[in-house]
Amino acid sequence: MKRTIAILLVAVIALMLFAACSNTTDKDDEEDAGTTNVDAGDTDKKDGDKEEAGKEDTNQEEAPAAPADPLAELYGTWVLDFESMMSELSEEERAMMEAFGVTADQFTMEYTFNEDGTGKVTGNMMGETMEEEFTYTAKDGRLEITATVDGETNTTGANYEIKDDTLTITEEGESMTFKRK
Repeated sequence: MKRTIAILLVAVIALMLFAACSNTTDKDDEEDAGTTNVDAGDTDKKDGDKEEAGKEDTNQEEAPAAPADPLAELYGTWVLDFESMMSELSEEERAMMEAFGVTADQFTMEYTFNEDGTGKVTGNMMGETMEEEFTYTAKDGRLEITATVDGETNTTGANYEIKDDTLTITEEGESMTFKRK
């Protein structure tokens, strides 16, 4: 029974992480997701500014090239920030976790994202360990994970953002925060 409850709680938290898809069109979300809006040119320039505009174009060409792999910052292992997760839960969800005696040392979750598009999620809930391999794609701040569990293949997705060594995965207003291991 304890094992079943532990597995269900890990599954609930994992499902909360990747809830149903949502659409965001907020300009800040697009910028955070890695989308860059490039101005094709300043239409307010006067004819006398052509030489200066040419210099600006030259400077733009000399700017450092984007990293060869835009996903490089995602690669590696990310560990769930338990305290951050608890602060994001509703009072009812928090009460349920506390009723089962779930503490930071009893509940862990790690996601590993490999360069080849494969990964692994591992979790420990009150001594019960789970491990699932998956494949993933990530583009423009959207993370899609496909995993086969008990013979059933499912794809789930969420928005993600990386700042410094913190990965935040958000879907429908629910966020989970991971720290780089």
